[in-house]
Amino acid sequence: MENTIKVYTTTDYEKFNRLKGNRDVTNKRVAIIKESISQIGYVSNPIIVNEKMEIIDGQGRCEALRELSLPVEYRVIDGLGITECRAMNLKPTSWSISDFVKSYAEYGNENYIRLKRIADKYGMGYSLPFALSKSIIKSGSTSQNELRQGSFCLDEDAAEKLDNLCGYLSEFSNVQKKIGGRSDVFFGAIGWIAQQPGVDKERLKVSILQQYGTITPTSKVEPTLKEMSDVYNKGYSKSKRRFFDYEWKTASRTN
Repeated sequence: MENTIKVYTTTDYEKFNRLKGNRDVTNKRVAIIKESISQIGYVSNPIIVNEKMEIIDGQGRCEALRELSLPVEYRVIDGLGITECRAMNLKPTSWSISDFVKSYAEYGNENYIRLKRIADKYGMGYSLPFALSKSIIKSGSTSQNELRQGSFCLDEDAAEKLDNLCGYLSEFSNVQKKIGGRSDVFFGAIGWIAQQPGVDKERLKVSILQQYGTITPTSKVEPTLKEMSDVYNKGYSKSKRRFFDYEWKTASRTN
């Protein structure tokens, strides 16, 4: 009995089809593959397609070879689909959060559709809204691994809260560009403070927009939280007004 899978070779690039739900092929990824081929030559690594000639694994390689006018090696394995495609890319170095969100959304998963809609609405990418959702969702799946496996849950109520929070954060976009540093740290710190009990979100917004020059661009969350709490507390008295207590996770009103 023949156990090996035959490897075919072709320069007919049009015979290959995109698999519904597969991630986008980025110019950056294709450029990396082309650069590797130019430096060390093409190392045989056949792409995998199903009986419909939909690419299950290797669409970046296929595009790079097409642009270089080089033949594509491929194997045909019947019955493969998006489930196997995702399984081949569960490692974080392969598909990004964005890739998985788009894929599950394209297949009609309402939880991922809600997350994608919010991310696209505010142009934040997918990682930040997903991270912010962890503080909103009180139960269910919130880890990256569960998101990659399709278990992420974002019901309509949680989606509405996430939408409102992302809308609030979008008002700081111009300031973040002026400050620099990691945008996820900047927005994540504001999002965390804004959700603490007793914090005046309007005052937080005005304080940061007016005093952003005192916030240092950084890639670390803790110093950013400290500087933002100092900005928020400026002019506040612990004994008379709302005061955000940075030491840790408390915000209280004292009379």
